[in-house]
Amino acid sequence: MPLHAEELLQTAERVTGLSNWGGEEYFDREFRALLAAIVHSLENESALSPQGHRGAELRLRAALEARLQFIRDREHKPELKQIRITRPMFILGLPRSGSTFLHSLIAQDPAVHVPLTWEMMLPSPPPEARDRSSDARIARAEAICSAMGLKSREILELHPFGAQFPEECHIMMEIMLLGDNLPACWRMPTFNKQRAATDLMLAYRTHRMVLQNLHSMWPNKRVVLKNPGHLFYLQHLLETYPDALLVQTHRDPAKVIPSVAALLVAMRKASSNDAPPPDKIAMGNLRAFADGLTKVIQSRKDPSMNERFCDVHFRQLTADPIGTVERIYAHFSLGLSDTARHAMRQWLDDPANRTPKGQHTLAAYGLNDVALDQAFGEYMQHYGIVRERASS
Repeated sequence: MPLHAEELLQTAERVTGLSNWGGEEYFDREFRALLAAIVHSLENESALSPQGHRGAELRLRAALEARLQFIRDREHKPELKQIRITRPMFILGLPRSGSTFLHSLIAQDPAVHVPLTWEMMLPSPPPEARDRSSDARIARAEAICSAMGLKSREILELHPFGAQFPEECHIMMEIMLLGDNLPACWRMPTFNKQRAATDLMLAYRTHRMVLQNLHSMWPNKRVVLKNPGHLFYLQHLLETYPDALLVQTHRDPAKVIPSVAALLVAMRKASSNDAPPPDKIAMGNLRAFADGLTKVIQSRKDPSMNERFCDVHFRQLTADPIGTVERIYAHFSLGLSDTARHAMRQWLDDPANRTPKGQHTLAAYGLNDVALDQAFGEYMQHYGIVRERASS
């Protein structure tokens, strides 16, 4: 059945028994414009396969129901609006640079709160510790990931999608339909145009509100989040979280860009009968991240901005994971307990948590060393990044 924006809204109201979409406080006008655009794109531009259509429908229905339930919680429990998020840590930088590994490793610290995929996707009511492994929402989130093709062997070899894994925190923006994952999964020119015309501060305000809900059950823990996309919106991030601690991960772009392209192509193929050419995906990411990294270099020339950052290089992280975490904690004057170190060592002892990803060459994605040097030369020189090995 074709998707229709109004039908999706009505079904969400019927399923939840709720009808308050939030009004101006929750950016309802912008939300409805984005919903209309995403539905148009999915039906007319994404060339969805039957599985892709089903996955998109389940993801949208979950986001709409989650929005209604989230607004209900905040209206019934106004104390949620007062939850403080103190010195949250954000891991950002190039994707495929060890950020998922580092995020998952830090998550082993019992003093840390790292939201899981299902919690960010379906944040209401706020999850409690005793339900973290048994909540019914886990199965729903897992079913959505499966329906979207994100549990295929090809994709899992590139990234560990799953309801009970830590994940990029843009998922918390999905009740506003502004998560980065949506345009990554589907071709959506109309939606992307509407998204570009939307004030992205609305996404970050939504991010903070959802995090308040999730963190209400963990008030004494330190929040640690990850999203390479924050690289492009540092001003928005720091306006939302003025005391944020920033960990920037680094890696040879010649290893990063083909790997990113491989993941995005696989995600598109899982949903669409008309996946884009790999070289187009690779070039788009090359330009975007080269521009974003250059802007960060300029921002960090301000000493007060630079001191917010702790740099982590992929080679150092993989050679000495716990030593890297110790250095991050020391940089921000945080305490790392022996209990946390022990938990991290146990996690590292599981071979599944250190499985190397597949190798992807520049040539397979229409790129070469010259193109990479032109795009990322300043970045590599500024941070002292050297090539890992032959890339083409």
